[in-house]
Amino acid sequence: MKKWMAALLAVFLLAGCGGEPAVESSQEESVAEISGTLPEESSEGVPLPEESSQEPEESSESSGEGEPLPLRELVDISDKFLDKDATPYALRFVDARTLAVEYNLGDDAGAALYSLDTGEAAQGNTGIVLPNSFDREEIMEDGRVAYISEDLTRMGVRDADGGNDRVLLDGLQMETPSTFWVLIARDGVAGVSGNTEEYAPTAYCVDLNTGETADLGVSCILIPQCVEGGRVLYIQDYVFSTPEDDCVYVYDAKEKRMTTIHTGSALGCTWAELSSGGDYVVALTEEDQEENIRTFAVFDAATGEKVNSALIRDLQAPGERSLYFALSPDGSTLAVSYYQYPGDYLHCGVALYRLD
Repeated sequence: MKKWMAALLAVFLLAGCGGEPAVESSQEESVAEISGTLPEESSEGVPLPEESSQEPEESSESSGEGEPLPLRELVDISDKFLDKDATPYALRFVDARTLAVEYNLGDDAGAALYSLDTGEAAQGNTGIVLPNSFDREEIMEDGRVAYISEDLTRMGVRDADGGNDRVLLDGLQMETPSTFWVLIARDGVAGVSGNTEEYAPTAYCVDLNTGETADLGVSCILIPQCVEGGRVLYIQDYVFSTPEDDCVYVYDAKEKRMTTIHTGSALGCTWAELSSGGDYVVALTEEDQEENIRTFAVFDAATGEKVNSALIRDLQAPGERSLYFALSPDGSTLAVSYYQYPGDYLHCGVALYRLD
């Protein structure tokens, strides 16, 4: 499970969601178009599938012209670089043609960079960061450490040797004393969430270089899910969200603006990710577990406009479930990890889907 799951225990006593953050979204008229650059086939790499001519019999989604969405077929790349006993738990596209995967292998953890061009795997920095609610520290690319103090009352940044310690959020000095629970940081930007002593939820975006902080003014429990391209994606805590809570929130640290995205999800708002680079948001919006069919929607992260939708089918064996997913920088390729459920994670892997 993702690290932020542990935060649910910490915020269990918090009040449930009661609306949207007070920061208004800014909508723009222009909508970015998704265009893929994936090769049709490569004798050395992995040929991504063409769109299937098969159409789901019962689909209310359309491609924008009144036609049902095509069912996207998968290319399973698990055997290319994963040990048969490995359980992938995090995915991220390092660039448009390289997928990073972190996985568990017994009591050990591993990571691999998989090339869509050559079909080969290599070792290296995956660039994956997950919401941290365990040790509450994030080591950034420049070696600095973003942290939440042990007593949960301060959030700051310091050098790797402990020097130049700067407290950026001091919960004891706030108008209503507060504590902080979840932290995620990348490229000098951090997302933080917590609560006041009166159990009111709080969420912040912090510029770790300038020290500037933005209070998102939330009225529901938001968990910072990922940071990409100076943007932080916040999702609602699934313990308190309902299927009617379909919103995710993107705060742009450069533009100092929050965008509220109504995903239209029938599953609540807990399954969403930013694409690498932060240009798009991909959200899981529907699933048919009997047929192993899931619907994903892609949104422009700056405007909140929906720019793509796709139906995908997981492996045909009963019990296969999507676990985590990642979207390439140009929005053309979706990577999904899967696992056997119910069971003991005996069948795990990673599949690729063409979205353009």
